[in-house]
Amino acid sequence: MIELSRLYCGYTSSNETGRDSSSPSMDTDEMQAPCPVIAWNVTSQCNLHCLHCDTARKQPSTEPELTTEEGLGLLNHLAQHGTKSIYFTGGEPLLRTDLITLIRHATDEGMRTVLNTNGLLLNDQIIRHLKDSGLKYISITLDGPEETHNHFRQSSIAFESASTAILRCLDAGLYTGLRFTLTMQNIADLPWVLQWVDTNQIPRFCLHHLGTTGHGNQLAGSSLNGSQTRVCLDLLLQQARLWSVSSFQPEIITTNNDADGVYIYLKMLLEKNPGADDVRKTLEAAGGNKNGQSIGCIDGDGTVYPDRFCHNHPLGNVKAQQFSTIWQTSEFRQKLIHRQDYLQGRCAHCRWVKLCNGNLRARAETHYGDIWAQDPACHLTDAEIAPQKK
Repeated sequence: MIELSRLYCGYTSSNETGRDSSSPSMDTDEMQAPCPVIAWNVTSQCNLHCLHCDTARKQPSTEPELTTEEGLGLLNHLAQHGTKSIYFTGGEPLLRTDLITLIRHATDEGMRTVLNTNGLLLNDQIIRHLKDSGLKYISITLDGPEETHNHFRQSSIAFESASTAILRCLDAGLYTGLRFTLTMQNIADLPWVLQWVDTNQIPRFCLHHLGTTGHGNQLAGSSLNGSQTRVCLDLLLQQARLWSVSSFQPEIITTNNDADGVYIYLKMLLEKNPGADDVRKTLEAAGGNKNGQSIGCIDGDGTVYPDRFCHNHPLGNVKAQQFSTIWQTSEFRQKLIHRQDYLQGRCAHCRWVKLCNGNLRARAETHYGDIWAQDPACHLTDAEIAPQKK
């Protein structure tokens, strides 16, 4: 995750409780904990059929999902072994009738709790229960104006439900963010979404680069090329500058493409921005993509994966082994930790590999059939990544 507004303009949202712990501000203890930051897909059930869903499998699991008792036990174990942040996601997590119980228990165990939802099930009562549970941050998807969003979600009510839910959560005092997945089909809608964020005073905007896994692989042809991605990043940087001198300063973050951080740094060098060196040091300290290192994923049936995208690489199941044991003994995860020894193509020779850490491995595997291949979504030019001449 790249905190664009913080890196480029030096500001963050005034509500620090919702900060994503996979950001460069992640503390050392959290990065080295036996149990990492967890994205828990609490259910594979969903009330939508989104075209760009990154978690949908060709063959859904036939194993039963974790029971409430098993879920509470898992949360106890994670908390005892160092997990400080947990993301409740899915599927649509609100389809689990015990979700509030699970969030409240995670909060009571001292973990920061985040909920990713499509917003369709968020009414005033549920929102009140979520706030009472101690939820720190709620992220709701909105991929453009009504026609665009409804197309992606294949639903005639998706936009109205999501946009209304965002405003209701804000009114209830929940720290709320808007999540936008960027593809060729909605690139033209990015200015509209940013204006909607400004008009409605949404404190956080997150741009997701397309993961092209799960159903999202069907949209692989809708991925942006490097030039198009950079145009969008320039728009975000321009917006960050405007917000940095206004009374309303929402966070802008991007995910699934750590090349964004390098791009910001190079942009600041060209602009002779005095903060450029500090940005480079921040990115080096963060170490780029941490999927499978200090960030992990657990599916609804208890299967452990390195992240939400590596569906081809199950590490084990918490019904058979404790998560910490699975996490610490996985041979594949050890390769991810030392991935720079295995990277190929442009990633292997990139001068910025310590800043992005090879980016999103699952996207490389989807595109080339090799998880160690170069990430096709890297938008840095060959000249920008070439080794520095001495």
